[in-house]
Amino acid sequence: MFRTLLVSLIALSSAAMAQDAQRFGLGTQLSVHGGVPVSGLEFVMPVAPDLQLNYAYVQGRTDIASEVNTTVVPYISRADFGLSETSVTLRYFFSNSFYAGAGAGYRTLDMKIEGLDYIDGTTFDGHYKSQALQGKVLIGNGWTFSNGLYLAVDWIGLAAPLTVTQSEFGATETTLDRSLSLTRSEENDPEYKRAADRISRTTMGTLLTLRLGFNF
Repeated sequence: MFRTLLVSLIALSSAAMAQDAQRFGLGTQLSVHGGVPVSGLEFVMPVAPDLQLNYAYVQGRTDIASEVNTTVVPYISRADFGLSETSVTLRYFFSNSFYAGAGAGYRTLDMKIEGLDYIDGTTFDGHYKSQALQGKVLIGNGWTFSNGLYLAVDWIGLAAPLTVTQSEFGATETTLDRSLSLTRSEENDPEYKRAADRISRTTMGTLLTLRLGFNF
């Protein structure tokens, strides 16, 4: 199915159907940001014959427990990772359908981790949250049809944090008899703070962002 979609999009690009940048548009976005499947809405506003301004909001969650688990203890029973992003992007069209874009956005990441150490029976609950302003660049192709439908694909994009506005990383460990419970957070553990900031500043890539909607 993916191969069929890719061939169809390349055929559309070869046909070089003209992009109508003079109309407003409302549509949806489907993509994967940094390994997280996301979906959301977008609003397209014409700025010039070859220039579009795009407002978008996407969000999604995924369980990455199987990716972080190894043969070594502790065992991760849950690793729920979420992402949401609000962005403003300018897309400039070269020729009929090809465009390059740049913009800015506000990204929120959060994660909940639960696990168990089989050796001593210790359980732990961890959390991570961050908000960051980011810059974005991308390239893609877009087509507008006579019935008002538009179809576009951001083939590849990068989103790099410019400023981290907040980051938090903490954990609670509880022994089997609960006599040695311990709570750590970024306030009292510099290593956690460094880890939170490092994750918050990660540049994320996107592949094949599908954009579909109607012009009006």
